[in-house]
Amino acid sequence: MDEPQSRPFFPHLFLIASICCQPEAEKFRLLREQHFRTDPLIYCGVSFCKTHHIAERVEAMPTIQKQVHLNVPAPVVYRYLSDPVHVLAFCPAVSDVYDIVRHPSSDTHFMWKYNMIGVRFEGEAILKEPKHNAQIYMQISGGIHASVSWMLAPTADGVDLTILVEYTVPKPLLRSHSEEIVIRANVHTVECVLENLKMLLEVDIQQPIGST
Repeated sequence: MDEPQSRPFFPHLFLIASICCQPEAEKFRLLREQHFRTDPLIYCGVSFCKTHHIAERVEAMPTIQKQVHLNVPAPVVYRYLSDPVHVLAFCPAVSDVYDIVRHPSSDTHFMWKYNMIGVRFEGEAILKEPKHNAQIYMQISGGIHASVSWMLAPTADGVDLTILVEYTVPKPLLRSHSEEIVIRANVHTVECVLENLKMLLEVDIQQPIGST
């Protein structure tokens, strides 16, 4: 009698990984399907991953969210933040912004240099304007991977400006600093950004922005 051939396990590994990465509701929906429920290799693999939190061992992205009220019309704030040239004025950690390429009715691309706790990083950024006078989104890549969202909510006397930053802690910094120190330093930088914007815009609003 021929011995039964063993099935390769690698396809199961891919299936297990794909299921484990799903939200809980979707995970159990997949397990209820006949071909998963009747395959003990897959079912046990998913159970093992859940028990040992293998699927959850993904590098966390710290998030910073802050808000400031500006006595400035929303369109003025939006126009100011939409120009990468102004980043040098309000973000003390940015040492250079260059190679700016503006695409009409589309994205703006530019290169940047950034100092984080004494370490210099370089990379590219894509600035998008998904909602005119309401939201600006920036995707950052290179030495630092991050996303920055600006949200503008007009008020009777100005605008409530919210910034949401999500980023990955750069590995080089962890050689000499704890992750907690890096996160605290970045929170301080964001707070400085909002303070600078308030000072710059509420003073500059006395004359048209960009005028001399």
